[in-house]
This record gives sequence, C-alpha cells and structure tokens, in this order.
Amino acid sequence: MDGLTRLLFTLALAVASVKFGLHLSSDAAPTLQRWINHLGRTPPPLFRFVVSAASVLIYALTLLMYFVLSPAYRGKATAALLFSFPGAFTRYYISLKFNPLRKTLPLGTLAVNTLGTLLLAVFYVSERALGGALSFTSCIMLKGLSDGYCGCLSTVSTFAAELTTLKKWQAWRYAALSILVGQVLTVAVIGGAEWGADVRDVSSCRLEP
Repeated sequence: MDGLTRLLFTLALAVASVKFGLHLSSDAAPTLQRWINHLGRTPPPLFRFVVSAASVLIYALTLLMYFVLSPAYRGKATAALLFSFPGAFTRYYISLKFNPLRKTLPLGTLAVNTLGTLLLAVFYVSERALGGALSFTSCIMLKGLSDGYCGCLSTVSTFAAELTTLKKWQAWRYAALSILVGQVLTVAVIGGAEWGADVRDVSSCRLEP
C-alpha cells in the first residue's frame, strides 16, 4: 500500500508540474517568440561551440572533484556526478533512436525506464549479497551507478510530459505498461534473490572510508 501511494503521488505531482509549466510557458510564449525571431531559427555556431565546450569542461570538473575531494564526499555526491553524464547520454541516444518508431507509444522512454528499473534492482541485490562485505570502492561504485547513472537514465518528467500529449487510452496503456513491466522485473530480480535466501535483510555497504 505504501508503494502504491508513493507511485500515485509521484505520478500525480509530475503531471501537475507539466500542466503548470505549460500554463507558464503559454504566458511567456510571445516574449520567447520575439527572442527566437531576433536570434534566428537556430543558434549561431559560436553559441553551440561555447555550450558544448562548457559541458565537456563541467564533466571534466566532476572527474577532478571525485579524485581530489575527500573520499567522504564520494557516497554523497561525487560518485553520482561521475556517472550522471553517461546515464543522460544513454537516455538521449535511446530516446532519439526509438521514440520516433511509434507515435502512440514512446518506446525509447519506455526502454530507458525499464532498463533503469532493472539496474536498480540488480544493484540493490548486489549491495545485500551474501559472501562477505563489499569493499568501500565497490560500495561507492554501486551508489554512483544507482544515483548517478540510473537517476539520469530513467525519467519521470519526460514520462509525465508524454502522458499529457497522448490520447486518453494511449496514455493509460503507456502508463500501465511502464508500471507493470517495472514491477515484474523488480519482483523477478529482488524477489528471486529473497526467495533463494541469497541476500541479507540490510545492505552490507559502507559509504564512509
């Protein structure tokens, strides 16, 4: 019941946020359109180069932060930052390739959310696997992959935005399929490990050096 409540509350909040954003953007549309007309249809090459270079430098900075800052920050922030860009790039690439295939069902978003759910279940089991405590580095990597890679790979915002653009029965089908597939995979991975008595009740990971 707790899980169902969290699911419905998160989904309702996400859809409400999309609706609120649409309302704000409709009020700001005339001003934004004037800016677009002034700048032209596409940003100039120099602007695109500056943004791309800044993105690369920011990610390089996250690599530096991971190794330079105290290891105590790795479990809290820097490990997640380390894997955030690969997660975001994976989602962008998969969505770009698969979303155009079917207009009534965003296959790319469905795929990344399904993959993110599967990986989170695998990492959850890995943190609790029997056979001895994991090393600090292994725990940090699992934490970074869970929060950083899976956090940027999966998406609630795009999922909610797509629900508002689909027809009613298409939106219900998309939502039901996304939730059902995620639940089945989670039960299969975590439930299988629990039923096989291969995991502990609590995580064996430590996030402090």
